[in-house]
Amino acid sequence: MLENNPIKPVIKEKTYKGIGGWLILVIISLILTPLLSLLYIVESIIPILDSYNWTLIKAADRTALLEPLLYFELIINSLLIIVPLLLLFMMFKKSRKFPKFMIIYLVTALILNLIDAGAALYVFNDYGVGEEVNNEIYQSIARTFIFMGIWIPYFLKSKRVKATFLEK
Repeated sequence: MLENNPIKPVIKEKTYKGIGGWLILVIISLILTPLLSLLYIVESIIPILDSYNWTLIKAADRTALLEPLLYFELIINSLLIIVPLLLLFMMFKKSRKFPKFMIIYLVTALILNLIDAGAALYVFNDYGVGEEVNNEIYQSIARTFIFMGIWIPYFLKSKRVKATFLEK
C-alpha cells in the first residue's frame, strides 16, 4: 500500500558548514579560559607577590623554589589569557590553520600542565603541604587528558571542522 504512494518524504541533507554543533563548546572554553586565568592571577599569584606577603615569605627563607614557580605560573596564565583570544579570532575568521593551532594549543597545555604539576608537587612537598595540593593537581592533569582525548580526535575527524575552516 505504501509502496505505490507517489508522495515521498523529502530528506534534507544535513550541512556541517559553519560554526555550530560541538564547536560551541570550544567557543565557551576559549572564552572561559582567559577569564579564569585572569581570576587566578588576581586572586592567587598577585596576593602572594604583594610586597608585604612576599616580605614574610622571604623572611622565612622559603623563596628558593617558590619564586620561580610563581613567575612560571604568572607567565603561563598570561599566555592562557592571550592565546585563547587569538584562537577565537582564527576560529571566527574560519581560518584553515585553526584546527592545527587548536591541537598544538591542547598538546602544549598538557605539557605545561605536567611541568607545572611536577614543580608544584616538588615545591609544596618541600613546604609540607603536598598532600593538600596533590588531589587538585591530579584532577587538573586528568581534566587536561580528558579534554585532549575528546577534542584532538574531533578536530582531526569532524565533518564540521573540515567543512568550516577553509579560509586562508
